[in-house]
Amino acid sequence: MNKNKCQFCNKETDTHWSYYGMTPIIESKELRIKEITEKYGDKKNWWEADKQVDAKELDDLIFYDQLLCTVGRAYVCKKCIKEDDKLYQKYKR
Repeated sequence: MNKNKCQFCNKETDTHWSYYGMTPIIESKELRIKEITEKYGDKKNWWEADKQVDAKELDDLIFYDQLLCTVGRAYVCKKCIKEDDKLYQKYKR
């Protein structure tokens, strides 16, 4: 492990250099996506609820989802890796 700034929490600490999404999983956004999915239908196409959900909020959620799916090399600390894995198990499995 090296001392660098963690891409997720922005703290200088021991980090691991590997491939990560451009953002960690954010529970509040995952809950909102889940709510939209349950209320308006299709789990695979939740972003198509543009008639029912505020456009600015939907744009924000779509942008978050795109950042989550865009992977690159980054430094991330052990604490953030554990938290991200916990949320991955909860929302993405």
